[in-house]
Amino acid sequence: MRRFDEVARTQASSLEMAEARERYEAHLREAENLKLMSGEFLRFAEIFVLSGGSVELIKPWKEDQFSELERNLIRGIIAHGSGDANRASSILLSIDARRFEPVLGGHLALVQALLAAQTDAERAFSYYTLARLLLPGTLVEEAALRQSIVLAGEKLRVQEFSKAALSYIRRFETSTFAADAEARIVGYLPRFDDADGVATLSQLLEARPLGFGRCPACLLTDVAQRGVFSGRRSLVTLAAGKGLSLVQNDQARKQRLLLYQAAVDIVTEKYEEANATLNSLDPAVFDADDAALLSASLQLARKLHETPKPLIGNEVALAGKRGGDRTFVGGKRMMEAQLAIANADLVLKKER
Repeated sequence: MRRFDEVARTQASSLEMAEARERYEAHLREAENLKLMSGEFLRFAEIFVLSGGSVELIKPWKEDQFSELERNLIRGIIAHGSGDANRASSILLSIDARRFEPVLGGHLALVQALLAAQTDAERAFSYYTLARLLLPGTLVEEAALRQSIVLAGEKLRVQEFSKAALSYIRRFETSTFAADAEARIVGYLPRFDDADGVATLSQLLEARPLGFGRCPACLLTDVAQRGVFSGRRSLVTLAAGKGLSLVQNDQARKQRLLLYQAAVDIVTEKYEEANATLNSLDPAVFDADDAALLSASLQLARKLHETPKPLIGNEVALAGKRGGDRTFVGGKRMMEAQLAIANADLVLKKER
């Protein structure tokens, strides 16, 4: 029978992990029935519960240890497995995971990070780093990176986010859990300031010039869409531009990317080109959200066209280059338009 801790060291699939968990739980229960209370079985039980297994499997050892460190570790694991986060934190965060062998220490450091993340992000990041160092290339490292992405995204820590996302796509792009990591990256990127989001996405694309993820074009399309709703014009431009280079034979996705780029360009000096693009798109090819975005963007384009503002100073020369009787300038009108696009999600709700 394959040992559970050996499975935990690999990039096993979720099915393999589930099968190993079921087999090992049965093995531990048999050991308990046979009163096999060796240190080896204790370690297996500790790792198993730290990784989400039944807390009942470690309780037989809770008072049968000579070492105060071991007794505290078991008490902390029982508290964690029982859902008592406060007690688990008070016990486990006082233990140095480096005092144990790497398999146990790595699992402990990962749990310590999850507990610390509730109150101390800096401390949590240090625990995630330790978990990675103790068990490199394992599911523990994969989970540490994935959770680092989440914590950095929630706290808007762009450096930690970039580092974790970059490490993830380099080391675990084919992981069973990569879909979750990709969704996190897509979801958090537009939360950062536009410049930070662009810098992060640029780093990821530099590491993977052909895109990253299970479907690079899909991921970039999702980033562009979310960027529109968050008012991140530069992020949209980068994601859409790279995405368009990957979808020459995918007309449906190409139409979506063109929509997102035009939606943010309509309030810039690229108005003419963006307006032409918007009018060339067929609403029938889009889902409800994108069709509503197209409608809202066309309405905004008409508003800008139909409500000219008198020109002053150097603005005359800028408008002259566009020709016609329409003026398109900055100031309050531009700010109103930018605000409308930045809050496109509100427009979508009204369209529905």
